[in-house]
Amino acid sequence: MEYLVSLRHIDFSHTPADVGCLTGLRTLPFFEVGQDKGHRIEELGCLKELGGELRIVNLEHVRDKKEAKGANLFGKAKINTLVLIWSSERKSSSSSINHKDVLEGLQPHPDIRSLEVENYQGVEFAPWLLMPILNNLVVLKLKGCKKLPTAGNLSHLEILEIEGMDGVKKIGEEFYSCGGSGTGPIFPALKRLSLANMWSLVEWMIPATVAGGVHVAFPCLEELYMSWCPELRSCDALSHISGEFHASATSLKYLTILGCSSLTSIPSLQNCTALEVLSIYKCYNVVSTIIPELHSLKSVFIDRCGKATVRVSWPLFRANVKDLKVKDCRQPIFFYDDDDLHRGELWPSRLQSLVISFCNYFNSVPNGLNRRLHSLIQLEISFCQNLSHFPEDFFCGLNQLKVLKIGSFSEVLEAFPGMNSIHHLGGSLKKLKIFGWKNLKSLPHQLQHLTSLVKLKIFNFDGEEFDEALPEWSANLSSLQELTICYCKNLKYLPSSTAMQRFSKLTRLQIWRCPLLQQNCIKDSGSEWHKISHFPYINIVS
Repeated sequence: MEYLVSLRHIDFSHTPADVGCLTGLRTLPFFEVGQDKGHRIEELGCLKELGGELRIVNLEHVRDKKEAKGANLFGKAKINTLVLIWSSERKSSSSSINHKDVLEGLQPHPDIRSLEVENYQGVEFAPWLLMPILNNLVVLKLKGCKKLPTAGNLSHLEILEIEGMDGVKKIGEEFYSCGGSGTGPIFPALKRLSLANMWSLVEWMIPATVAGGVHVAFPCLEELYMSWCPELRSCDALSHISGEFHASATSLKYLTILGCSSLTSIPSLQNCTALEVLSIYKCYNVVSTIIPELHSLKSVFIDRCGKATVRVSWPLFRANVKDLKVKDCRQPIFFYDDDDLHRGELWPSRLQSLVISFCNYFNSVPNGLNRRLHSLIQLEISFCQNLSHFPEDFFCGLNQLKVLKIGSFSEVLEAFPGMNSIHHLGGSLKKLKIFGWKNLKSLPHQLQHLTSLVKLKIFNFDGEEFDEALPEWSANLSSLQELTICYCKNLKYLPSSTAMQRFSKLTRLQIWRCPLLQQNCIKDSGSEWHKISHFPYINIVS
């Protein structure tokens, strides 16, 4: 190794011994600290030209401040990203080490731009992180650490990610002193804030006043992400977002709330005038009505918030929403004033994708909704077990629709609703996924008009009275390239040989969990095999 002093770049899966001899190195993928000679952290001390990202792992092998300082991180001005990792499985075995002293010795150059600290078990952070030394720090990620920093000045920070701190029960006012000067805004440059896997976090508060004056928190915040905080009971910052977050609301672009099972309400977002994407997942106890009417909103995703109601009002053109997904919620309410009909103004929305799924209280698609969906490209209405009304003219005017997923409605229905207008999609629809239920006896015959259809997936037509054979008219789907049939337990036969030959463009046939049809499609011996043997790709799964 000592003869490779001019080597500038190296790649390896495990750090070689005596890497400190490579004094010309400018980049190093990572450095594994060991206890044996040639693997200790002081090997980094001679690598004065290192730049870019430096990732140091197994720091539990560093015993004290003196050893840590041997790496001379403070003298490496070309490193812009530093990652410091203690092994998580060795947390308990390293109890004799003074973690704070070790971290103190790992002080980086003041010009460092990004810092990640993982599995640090010290009860206090080193002074260089707590005082206004890291003036240019833009990214700070703290993962699996024991505590949060409680003082300092990170006023230039743009990205803050906090993850997996099992011992943290409260984020209080003391934390925010590290994000401001004491007189100005709190975290004045922060654009992204992420809290994830905070299993013990009970309270997250935002200070309303500091030193007698009202302070603005996160005035430049664009993205707020919360994930898996199951014990969080006081989400004060969120429930008062229109109050204490007045300034930050004007710059917030992305808001994601995930897995906050104790959260019961979503705040008003009317002050979030820059909000583009709203995502709320697995907040099972949220009971509020969510109204996506902000002018800036482009995408709204509400999923597994079973007690929440989503109210969609017209004219939605004001909101510019292009993607709206409502899954496993109480119900979506489509509200509009029919006075616009009398004035001859329909105000169609800019919606391109609409998903309503697993909303068991949703029992009726409102009349006139289709007249506001002229821009729709993708539509899914599925697994709404109480849905029994579907306007017969619903597909009229949806001339842009290319993807449709529909079905699994109320068990009382004996025929597929709304199919009398589906022929209007004959020139546009490319992909159809249709779900059945036990009372249906056949596929809707109106599907034969979908002559532009490229992909057809047939699911869950599993009633005892369902036809034993696919209809002859299915061969009218002359553009079909892919056909998938799933969970149709009574289905035995495909259309006739003559009809199957008309599928001249079909290249992919899949039959899943259809036991009778599968038996008849066994290669060479099945009664239906001769009808499908010419297709390039056949996939049969029992």
